[in-house]
Amino acid sequence: MHVGPQLDQVEALTREYPYRHKLFMAASESLPHQGSAILADVPLSAPWSYALPRRKDDEDPSFRRAIGATFAWHSEVWQLTNAHCSWVAPQNLRQITALEAALQAFPGPQCLVGDFNATPDGSGIQYLVQTGWTDSYEVAGRGLGMTFPAPDPHRRIDYIFLSGVDPQRLLDIRAVPEAGEPLSDHQALILTLSR
Repeated sequence: MHVGPQLDQVEALTREYPYRHKLFMAASESLPHQGSAILADVPLSAPWSYALPRRKDDEDPSFRRAIGATFAWHSEVWQLTNAHCSWVAPQNLRQITALEAALQAFPGPQCLVGDFNATPDGSGIQYLVQTGWTDSYEVAGRGLGMTFPAPDPHRRIDYIFLSGVDPQRLLDIRAVPEAGEPLSDHQALILTLSR
């Protein structure tokens, strides 16, 4: 996600869709215009960020950060986390493993979303499933769920994972193209849950 004078993806998405609440956090202090965002139509509370592990000798030198916040939905307090992981398999697994360990501290239902840069058979994705996270698309999706690269995707690398949520509450998930001017090279995912 880029936020700056030339291009502000958060503001552009806010104009395109009816999100009233937004959270943006930079990937690092040295890259204040690049980072991750959460846009929501419910108030977000207790924002936090987690620097995904990175080593000096990593093939992918990018600073990557997961961000999160809590929100109230009916009688539940949820944690929502947005992650953007490395495309290099060993780094991807290391980042997902560390993030999953950090997320274990939250006691309620969780939604982990993002560009995981890995297909469903990737070791990081498999790790999340093996540790109890539900891949929403495997439960409620139709078709192949391809999200990248837009507008004609042929890879599934974007996910909505749930933890602490009965899978029977998942009603539908689908990848949708952007309606207006392209703001991303990924298609969005929309998940419908029952109460």
